[in-house]
Amino acid sequence: MALMTAGDFPFPAGAQPVQWRDSSLGCARGGGMYMQVITPGYRILVQAGDDLLEYHSAEGQPLARLCNPDVVQARDRQRSRDLLLAPAAPTHSGPPTR
Repeated sequence: MALMTAGDFPFPAGAQPVQWRDSSLGCARGGGMYMQVITPGYRILVQAGDDLLEYHSAEGQPLARLCNPDVVQARDRQRSRDLLLAPAAPTHSGPPTR
């Protein structure tokens, strides 16, 4: 069994507030039925070794959904990071809700 190094452990690479177009949180699967309602939430990137994982969440929910089970490919990593660095429109004017 090989020892894990610090680079092997997952760590947050960024997060961005978003407005999902429906209750699938941008992770619709074929055959699924989703409420057609704007859903505030977050796009969260997690670096795990060489893999960049993208999670989507709904605001106020305790869990996030892994949206790219095949992980973000190397060519998409810069695009994903650019999305997180782009200024986002405010999702609401009040304090964060839990």
